[in-house]
Parts: sequence; structure tokens; C-alpha cells
Amino acid sequence: MSGAPHCMHTNGRPGGWLLLPVAPRSNARSRHGDTGVSTPCACGMQPASPAMLPHEALEHLRTVMESGAVVDTVGIAGPGDPFAVPHRTLETLHLVRAAYPHITLTVTTNGLGVASHAAALADTGVSHVTLLMDAVDPELVDTLYAWIRPGTRTLRPGEGAALLVDEQAVALAALVRAGIEVTVCVTVYTGINDTHVGDIAAAAKVLGASGIYVVPFVPAEDAAGPVPAADAATMDAARNAAAAYLP
Repeated sequence: MSGAPHCMHTNGRPGGWLLLPVAPRSNARSRHGDTGVSTPCACGMQPASPAMLPHEALEHLRTVMESGAVVDTVGIAGPGDPFAVPHRTLETLHLVRAAYPHITLTVTTNGLGVASHAAALADTGVSHVTLLMDAVDPELVDTLYAWIRPGTRTLRPGEGAALLVDEQAVALAALVRAGIEVTVCVTVYTGINDTHVGDIAAAAKVLGASGIYVVPFVPAEDAAGPVPAADAATMDAARNAAAAYLP
């Protein structure tokens, strides 16, 4: 999504979905860089032009609709996390719902700070949340994240990882209680969490998730790091482990 104001998908259907980048700040940062490819989870979460204001996002949606494109789903995802500055996300959702009552609304987030907004999301008519969940073991989370910052203070190693694991579990359960469907998205990092995917799926099922995406980490072309792209065998094993618990 770099250099583009939105990410538009049609998935071969007459209608498509449009991601509105209104989240101005991140609350966590991967140690391994952004994925180099778009996935059902990553599209819209990659570096982008400065985040739109809510009214700009609504105007952009209107422009896309008036161009003849059929948009049946609007998602809030990126360039940061939608709940690092939650009022921007909630205002955008309210504006879109008021202007287009029948459009489907979705959000993609890592779960930090989400639980307290579950009821507001349901009241706005958000039908689906994708939860980015790469580990349920704080030690692995520490390996995956360079920093975690739920507010204005960056948490110490271990402290931030434990908080993220707890907040993701609480967020998932709260969203499901509010009547929102939750799909977990796991990015597979070879040698780090590739054998942990079944544990993530098992935990997510208990908390009420309805499905799981299992996608590979693919380093950007100009990135030289210690984590290689996950190969087909690694992904097959990870997906099979997940499928034992969730579709």
C-alpha cells in the first residue's frame, strides 16, 4: 500500500472491499520488518502516505463509489494500528455507517486496547475483526517484536510481550461477546513461530475465533535479515496444525 491511499480488492466478485488508512500511529513494531507482499492480513498494514482524517476517508470512499466501483466492504487497517488512536477509527466508522448504511465494516488490529471498544464497534455495525496474533507465548512475542507501546511509554522486554498476549485474549473474547466475528491472522516466521501455529489456533478457538489465516513472512526484496521466507513445506505444516482447530 506504499504510496497509495487505499487498498482495493474485488476477489473476483462484482463488489469489492476498500481499506481506509486512518490509523496514524503504531503501538508495536516487528523486529523483522514489514512483509514484502500483500496478504489478507498485511494489505493496509504496510507503510503508507500520512493517515487520512476521518472526513477525508469518507470523501475518498465517495470518490471511489462515484467512479463506478462497487464497494461492499470497508475496512480500517493501517498505516498504524486502528486502536493506537481509537477515536480516529471510531469516528471514521460512524461516518461511513451514516453515509452508507448497508456497507459491511471490518477492522484489522493487533488487539491492544480493543476490548474496551468492543461494544462501540458492535453498535456501529462492525461485523468482523481480523486479529493479528503471531504468538500466545510471551517469550516468542519478545522474539517477534522490537517494541510494544500501548500508550506513551514503551514497555520493557517481557512486560510488553505479556501485556500483548493478555490483551489479545481479552480483546478476542470481548469482541465475540459483542457479537462480532473474529478471524485470527498468523504470520509464519521460519524458526520462530512456525511450530507454534497450532497452539495459537487452539487458544483462539477457546476464546471464540471463527477462523484463521496462516500466511508466510516474506522479507522485502531489499531486506537482509536472519529470518528467511517460509517455504511451502513449512507453510503446509503450519496450516495443517491450525486446521486441527479452526477453519
